Amino acid sequence: MYGAVSLHSLGYSSGDVVLMTVVGLFFALMGYHISVRHRLLHGVTPWRLPSIFWAVLCGIFPPGIIVEIVAEVTTRPQPRPSPTPGVTGRPADPFAFGGQRAAGSDMLAPIEIAPGPTALHPSFIRPPDDGSGKPALFGWYPDVTGRHELRYWDGRGWTANVADRGTRATDPV
Repeated sequence: MYGAVSLHSLGYSSGDVVLMTVVGLFFALMGYHISVRHRLLHGVTPWRLPSIFWAVLCGIFPPGIIVEIVAEVTTRPQPRPSPTPGVTGRPADPFAFGGQRAAGSDMLAPIEIAPGPTALHPSFIRPPDDGSGKPALFGWYPDVTGRHELRYWDGRGWTANVADRGTRATDPV
């Protein structure tokens, strides 16, 4: 075989070839996994290149993982469609527009909900968080429907329990 070059002729043993193959496959799988994970989280692969490209690059050139990580950081995510028809972008925090704290209180002031087709149904409005980003625990909060002073949040949703001037009653959301 004139002109044929093998890894053995370059001084690599069979054990070296097996080790290089295993390391190459490991980095190829890692490159592919990173790309697929990025696509699932952000809607696009790093630098919008196919996942198989990242697998081949990282399998042949293991420091390609570093290139892929740079690509992850520098790739802008795909804009997500709104879950609400006719509304673009990320859904807004319902307390962002009416999140004024009542004077001398830890509670938010009542939220004005505009009438018409653009108003959020009260069951979609969540109570304020505690400032740490964690969801609010159960308790009494300003009534999101505006019909009463307070409405009870059970930690999962608004209940029919309401209160006006200390008197409790029920009124479905």
